[in-house]
Amino acid sequence: MMTRRMARRGGLVLGAVSLVVAGRTGAGEPSAVAVPPPEAPVLASPESVQAIARRVVPVVEKIRGHAFRRTVPVIVETDSVARTHFAARIDEIETPATIHAMEVGYAQLGLLPPGTELRRLYLDLLEEQAGGYYDTKRDVFVILGDMPAALAPILIAHELTHALDDQWFGIDSTLAGLGPDDDRQAAFDCVVEGSGTVVMSKFIVDAMAAGTLGMNALTEFQQSDAARAERLRAAPAYVQRSLLAPYVAGMSFLMRGDPTALIGAVAAADLDRAFRHSPATTEQVLHPEQYWTDAETPGARPVPAFDAAAVLGPGWQKEFDGVLGELTLAVLTDPEPKDLETLLATPGASLTNPAAAGWGGDRWWLCRNGAAFATVLGTLWDTPKDAAEFAAALAKRPALHCERQGDAVAVVAGVPAAQ
Repeated sequence: MMTRRMARRGGLVLGAVSLVVAGRTGAGEPSAVAVPPPEAPVLASPESVQAIARRVVPVVEKIRGHAFRRTVPVIVETDSVARTHFAARIDEIETPATIHAMEVGYAQLGLLPPGTELRRLYLDLLEEQAGGYYDTKRDVFVILGDMPAALAPILIAHELTHALDDQWFGIDSTLAGLGPDDDRQAAFDCVVEGSGTVVMSKFIVDAMAAGTLGMNALTEFQQSDAARAERLRAAPAYVQRSLLAPYVAGMSFLMRGDPTALIGAVAAADLDRAFRHSPATTEQVLHPEQYWTDAETPGARPVPAFDAAAVLGPGWQKEFDGVLGELTLAVLTDPEPKDLETLLATPGASLTNPAAAGWGGDRWWLCRNGAAFATVLGTLWDTPKDAAEFAAALAKRPALHCERQGDAVAVVAGVPAAQ
């Protein structure tokens, strides 16, 4: 949904992701590639960043299994310049009307606190978390000048992976070809950020094995990351999980759910397949076996439209519609906040739950009657049992009016009938 779409290559670098992976897999066996050590205590100049990048490039190429087709410029920017870039990116992707519709609809469903300003919240989180980003429009990698040098090679490895994937697979053109399906776009975001996180984590594992990255550097990295996570920890569960999922669930998906996969060589062919034939839903990302063991990747079942006036009463009209997917419905059915460490360490268990599993498709509509709004959510499930589990989980939300028929569940929020 919107927060995920706004997050595309926004520059969130969650160092704890790599630390968790490194801690679970161990250093493993070093690759034949020499990993460059940090250069200086601080990033003093663009020249120092470019020097680090030149030495990271062959490492990324070796891990990812592809060579750069052209050089990617590396530039240094300030936090304020980066925020301006992120704001422009948001405005390019989402109209104010779309953002407003999601703020209202998500609040009525209970995914966001009433009055949440998503655009501002997301920009604030980027300001806190961002260390750099890959700009697909300019084909440049940007690193923020206040990043410590110990972090720079790791950050550069992540973002240069995006540049490499873009040169080979065309990230923005692939997104454009997916159409308006929010959940499918979110699944592809997991491929993009998952690829960057896999390569970055393998970079760390190899550096630890080669002795060019010690535990003191990792501790400093972790402490710096924790200090920059105050806003993320306080964010609504939906926003928090949506921002983390592309990194942690995307990485787990590309490793086929095997956390020990980083000990050996990265399965570049799997990453290539996911870019060429992206997962159709976040359900496939959260349950990797559904993608990797099936010959085809089916999408969601279409949810029938409805007559707003017949369901809600005279004067109601549909104004906006979208898809939530299993990732978001998992928040709807399990809204309790989770600590970041749990989300990072166990993405499969933390980002979904039995009440959201068995998802077969959904669509939600924001409806309007003058100044009043209502939200209608239609869901389809693999079995009537799955539908019953979803409906039972929503019983904890008294503001939602829920009706089940077989393998379908309809939800209405925001009107007196929904009380």
